[in-house]
Amino acid sequence: MEMKLNDNKVIVSDSGEVEAARSGVATYLSEPTLTTVTEAGTFYQVLGPFVSSIVGRFSLVPGPSILYSGIDPLIYKVQLNFSGSSNWAGSTISIGAARNTALNPEWQIENGWIMPFFLKNINQVYTGSSQVVMELTHGDKIQFVLSSDKSNNEIMVEAFTVTIRRFFH
Repeated sequence: MEMKLNDNKVIVSDSGEVEAARSGVATYLSEPTLTTVTEAGTFYQVLGPFVSSIVGRFSLVPGPSILYSGIDPLIYKVQLNFSGSSNWAGSTISIGAARNTALNPEWQIENGWIMPFFLKNINQVYTGSSQVVMELTHGDKIQFVLSSDKSNNEIMVEAFTVTIRRFFH
């Protein structure tokens, strides 16, 4: 049986049946950016120029955010990778994903979507990663956030990469 990729990035068999669809995205911060956590325990969006290689069902929109444009609700794994430093010694920062939906336009962060890690020294670059599993429906947006246990913490984000892919096929 021959499989072909049509213009909608859907794999179809020679009989015309849908076999699979490309669905996922990879994006990264194209240059270092400073994020200031003014108030400890509050999440702030990682700003900066993100670049994206879109695979399917996603697009990069101003914010910056990633918009899910798929028709069907699907479960995705979001992999976050962070590299950065702090102007505070002994600070714990947390990275994660925030989501807003058409039904709830407020940005939501669930506890399971956050990964804390410890930065021992001032201005020393540390790395961390987090994995999030979430169900996305048409129109959902995802932003990448960070927080600190210290107020007025200047976090230099050296690198931030994200991949989103189907969790179940």
